[in-house]
Amino acid sequence: MIGSASRVHQGDWREHGIRFLRSSDIVKMSNREIVRNRIFIEKKLFNKLSAETGSPKTDDVLITGGGSIGTAYRITDDSPIYFKDADVLWIRTKNINGKFLVSYFKTNIFRKYLHSIAHIGTISHYTIIQLKNTPIQLVDCKINPNAVRTKKISFL
Repeated sequence: MIGSASRVHQGDWREHGIRFLRSSDIVKMSNREIVRNRIFIEKKLFNKLSAETGSPKTDDVLITGGGSIGTAYRITDDSPIYFKDADVLWIRTKNINGKFLVSYFKTNIFRKYLHSIAHIGTISHYTIIQLKNTPIQLVDCKINPNAVRTKKISFL
């Protein structure tokens, strides 16, 4: 399933609580850089939002939809975490390995595709609809390890 989060206003940001990720955090984390100026939200707000939309779990993938678009980060544990709506997109990885997805988002095939569909202007965007329609090449090792099939990410 592909989606995003509920809106969290800047006035709800805190210095302690449940970790809240922005697209800039995703970029730094994917590059294994230190995230300074971490932001949090209160546990009460997290519980409310998580009940409405869910929250990322181990192996889910967050991908930037604003700013440096198309940068992916895989969640590595079930620590409570929430993220900025629209700027960060969320892939719940029930039917595919998150490590594979993150690797795919680094390929030249994906980068060329992203460049071809991203909004061209002052600020680029990668939307939920565009992510759902993103083609991905898969190999079914059980049936035929030499047969590559292309599916849209929404079918995963």
